[in-house]
Amino acid sequence: MKLGIVTSSRYVRVGNQYYTTGTFDADFWRETLNGFDEVVHMHPVVRGHIIEKEFRPALGPGMEFIELPAFRGFFSLLRVLPKWFTITRKAAKEADIWLLHAPNIPSILLFPWLRLYGIQYALEIRGEQGMDITYLKLRGTRFAWLVACIVRTTFWLERAKPIAVLSVSKYMLDKYPPRRSCPTVIASNSRLSKEFFGSPRAWERDGVRTIISVARLGAEKDHEGIIKACAAVEKRRFKNWRLVIVGDGPLKPKLDRLIKELGLTDKVELTGFIPWGTKLFERLKQADLFVINTLCEGMPRSVIEAMAMALPVIGTNVGGIPEVLDVDDVVPPRRPDILSQKIYEVLSDPQRMTRMSKRNAEKAKEYSAEVLSNRKIEFYKLLRQLVEKEKN
Repeated sequence: MKLGIVTSSRYVRVGNQYYTTGTFDADFWRETLNGFDEVVHMHPVVRGHIIEKEFRPALGPGMEFIELPAFRGFFSLLRVLPKWFTITRKAAKEADIWLLHAPNIPSILLFPWLRLYGIQYALEIRGEQGMDITYLKLRGTRFAWLVACIVRTTFWLERAKPIAVLSVSKYMLDKYPPRRSCPTVIASNSRLSKEFFGSPRAWERDGVRTIISVARLGAEKDHEGIIKACAAVEKRRFKNWRLVIVGDGPLKPKLDRLIKELGLTDKVELTGFIPWGTKLFERLKQADLFVINTLCEGMPRSVIEAMAMALPVIGTNVGGIPEVLDVDDVVPPRRPDILSQKIYEVLSDPQRMTRMSKRNAEKAKEYSAEVLSNRKIEFYKLLRQLVEKEKN
């Protein structure tokens, strides 16, 4: 029996192999073969010539790829849509059941063909960014209202008759439940290998506190709010802090100007992009507090990683973040004043930081690779059973 998977994740093809710098590599997809004999993937693909250091193979035994031409920008998308339309129509019958990573454009195009041909499908609900007009505007999406309307409508239709639903967080499942009764499973993709897990820490009263944030430098992550919050901490006469922001993106020049305007050039470091691996681990180990000030999320991997390294974490009350953090460690988005107060309270209380470290390290165990892998394998086995039942 063959499973089909469609996502909007970009892959790079070099020769006959496909590569990724993200989560979905061959080791990740190998779990599907615990429930199915074969798996076919349909993803946007770009052609490459060089295998970069951070590339990981995404194709293994029992797996095959169907390429969707990749795009960058709205008008580039318009050019590839006719090809995507044709490819998804032909691909629909290539599997006995499809797992749609929703909501995204490839799933939107594949879904009508599955309904037309009577092919079973399951949903993996990943995030709501594509349906949020504010988020789309912050990302510079053209015709944000139209894009959001199309995605919302299609996602509503997709939730009509899935055979099963997998969700990255309880928040997403509660907000976007299937419209008919079917099995549901919650399993984040933010799984952590052994090197991420650290022992709970303890802090003394004295010493410089390093705050760290890891995210794309885009408006939707609101790094501007973090910098302003830290500047307000300075005004509270708490001087022993520094801020490290890891990531790259379109807002870097604006953030550079803001740091200079606030006189924080000796306090705030913009590292640029640091690939996932040893260098990033070291930055997290050297920090004392992790802050995420995002406006929209499903279940952020960066938060889980920081918790596993036994870091105290402060995050916004959006998406799945409140599921993993203590209620006293979340703040509303777009409120640098409240974020500043929370940062000050945490950094000035070593005993609280020690308690947060212990609690987060324990909570992160729920996101170990072994735990989440087993949960995913059980989901794939369930899918096969459901398809066989339908056929009989």
